[in-house]
Amino acid sequence: MAEMRDIVDVEFVRTLLQEENRTLEEVAVILQQRFPGIRGYNLRSLKRFCQENNIRKRNNVSDVDLDAAVTNAIGEVSHARCSIP
Repeated sequence: MAEMRDIVDVEFVRTLLQEENRTLEEVAVILQQRFPGIRGYNLRSLKRFCQENNIRKRNNVSDVDLDAAVTNAIGEVSHARCSIP
């Protein structure tokens, strides 16, 4: 049986996950549809494939936005604690 790395293009999977913002579950279904009849294209195999090829979902939140959100959350929690009788 052919392995995923022998058939699937790494950049194709990377693009689906990072550029098209697909989930691992969606990518597994896409691969199953693209390569019908080939066993082993499941979520578990895809996770292993991604790990072996250093493919990760890209974080879509910028550092600036994340810092602002954390600062805001801390302020809300601090304000809530101060207003508790």
